[in-house]
Amino acid sequence: PPAAPGSAREASIVLTGLREDIQAGPTYPVTFTFERGGVLQFNVPVENPTGPRDASAE
Repeated sequence: PPAAPGSAREASIVLTGLREDIQAGPTYPVTFTFERGGVLQFNVPVENPTGPRDASAE
């Protein structure tokens, strides 16, 4: 069901077709291609978490 206006929605992204395992430390280029919205490219840094993720900080 659609979210109410102004409410937060949680999303997940699954990376498929990787040529090698993702390692903590490097920054990886990621490209999203949307059916009706074009292409979005950005670099994603990967780190090892030091504790549980704080979802309230988002």
